[in-house]
Amino acid sequence: MGVRGNIVRRPVIVALGAAIIAVIAVGVFLVNALVSADDGSQALRPGDRVTAFALAWPSSREALRASGSSPVTFSRPFTCDEVLTAEQTTVDGEEQAVPAGTIICLEAGTRPPLTIKSIQGRPDRPVVFVNLGRVTISGTHDDYAGITITDSAEIHITGAGGEDVACGAGIPVDEQDCGIVIHGTGRGIAGPGRTSGVTIDHVEITGTSHSGVHLTAKAGDGITRDSFVQERTRVHSSYLHDVGKEGLYLGSSFYQDGVDPVLTGVEVSHNLVVTSGWDGIQVGSAVADCAIRWNTVVLAGSRNTANQNSGIIANRGSVCDIDHNVVVSSAAQGIYVQGNGGNRIHHNLVVGAGIRDPGRGEGITIRTGSNTDGSVYVWHNTVVAAAGAGVLFRNEVGADNTISNNLVVSAGREPIDASARARVHSVGNVTVETIQGARFAAPYLGNFQPTETSPAVGSASPDEVREGVDLVGLPLPSGTDTAGALEPTTGQS
Repeated sequence: MGVRGNIVRRPVIVALGAAIIAVIAVGVFLVNALVSADDGSQALRPGDRVTAFALAWPSSREALRASGSSPVTFSRPFTCDEVLTAEQTTVDGEEQAVPAGTIICLEAGTRPPLTIKSIQGRPDRPVVFVNLGRVTISGTHDDYAGITITDSAEIHITGAGGEDVACGAGIPVDEQDCGIVIHGTGRGIAGPGRTSGVTIDHVEITGTSHSGVHLTAKAGDGITRDSFVQERTRVHSSYLHDVGKEGLYLGSSFYQDGVDPVLTGVEVSHNLVVTSGWDGIQVGSAVADCAIRWNTVVLAGSRNTANQNSGIIANRGSVCDIDHNVVVSSAAQGIYVQGNGGNRIHHNLVVGAGIRDPGRGEGITIRTGSNTDGSVYVWHNTVVAAAGAGVLFRNEVGADNTISNNLVVSAGREPIDASARARVHSVGNVTVETIQGARFAAPYLGNFQPTETSPAVGSASPDEVREGVDLVGLPLPSGTDTAGALEPTTGQS
């Protein structure tokens, strides 16, 4: 179903534009360029410069709790089995006994980088490293990482040791209070070698020259696919900003070479990623049980390096579901999928994709990648002001591909662009050429919920994706068939 108006192609008249506050489960401020519409209204268009920054509304935290989506974190009270002072920079299981279930507390204050080596926990009894008060790990770009975890298993790094911890998506930037802060190192937290079973939460990482979180094993280090599987990798409730390369880099990008190890059991959730030089979140070679959800990603790809500038990417080999995320002002694609198929991409909000690389500025891109026979499902997403297509679908395998009930507003090119060779069922999608025509509740205050008179309301096709919650935690169904990631507001038109 299409709703069409006048295409707006006018010169930019406001350099920095208006602040757009995403009043959603993980709120975002977007400052962007504006143009005049033919009817005298204003319509959002991506500017030539990166002019976005992230904030979040406290109410979004309550929405997450109400929806039941907030993750379980480290439980308090706890007893320290050992307190690690700033002078202790290495914990080596070959030199000291560290039984499974040990709780190692990091003494409050500033400390140099930490190395964790040859520590073996168990899935039900991880070895926990937790803060006692605010812990700042500071170093230089010559340091490999703020925390390096080598040849270890079932390690939990948590900054949730204090009271009233507030960290990650759903928390305003000026209220971020992560118990562990890593600043100025090469990487924030890295897991080279045979490292598996890593959980990271309530950590702030900033000022790195490379990735914020880098957890992958490589054949180049003598670890091959037939000898090792990276299991149970979880990063949640963390704040990563102003990092040199990826915000999070999990798993190898070279799946099709057949030698780097694969991952199973990946969860990336409730993270706030702001101003990453390369991709905001990249997960590669995750061949089973992978989810990327409830994250906010802003200003990904700030260096605008080709093929390294998407908001969220499920790289080759990955089968990740990608849902309930907000991606704002990515340099190129907002969400990019080129894995093994079977992915469900739903209830995401993508605003202003392609601000630095409009030629690749699709809101959501699906490519065949490493896929041999799997379908990909793109349901109930809202894409606003993408420089390119709203949804670009180029997965040419699979018999059950679906593009349904998406809301695409003010796309720079075709709202829904599916390859003629793709076997894809497209139904219930709503396309609107201007932001005003979408009748959002308050788009220039960042509220992209449709009002009761929006063309998105009542236009979707009935489908099976009517359980759980929408992007602000409203339960599904709402009694209407609404296209996009958000259920309608009430009492507004």
